Amino acid sequence: MTTLKFDLNKLKRWITDSLYTIKKANNDAPILGGFSGSVIELLGRFLRIHPIKNHFECFSDFLKKYLPEYYNHKVILYKILRCEGAHSVLAQSGVTLTCDSKLESLHLKGHRDSKIGRVSLIIFSPKFVDDLLRTVENFFCDVAKEQILNDNCQKTLNEIYEEGQSIINKEINEKRLDIEAEGEITSG
Repeated sequence: MTTLKFDLNKLKRWITDSLYTIKKANNDAPILGGFSGSVIELLGRFLRIHPIKNHFECFSDFLKKYLPEYYNHKVILYKILRCEGAHSVLAQSGVTLTCDSKLESLHLKGHRDSKIGRVSLIIFSPKFVDDLLRTVENFFCDVAKEQILNDNCQKTLNEIYEEGQSIINKEINEKRLDIEAEGEITSG
């Protein structure tokens, strides 16, 4: 097993730059849904309170510590934003990500649409993006101050990398992936 040393500042920049891009795109709801759920889970995995395979626990622990105002909605956010968002890009009915300033006062509140008979959790996208950006900054400040958290990040990223390599190796062994090129492509 090769242990890699990851530049966590690059990871932080990638996350925050991506969130700023979403913000500039008028807080694009489909992109925000899938990306934010994955970011929250990844950063929760870094906490290493649970085995990194306990995805929901990692997700909810991160909310509890860094986004406590969202913690009461952890099940909805995990199942709809994280699972549905990450796996199908678009969140299912049940979460309404909106930029409509008329709905800002309903942020993190339930809403029933009597016309179609559906209920959803309203998330005002500009607030959510700002909260997530602030949280990412706070998290990486903690990473810089706490060696154990930094070590957890490195260990988790190495485990993710190794898991990916085992999937790739299986695909190669089962002749579903051919190696067509060789050379270093690790920068960028």
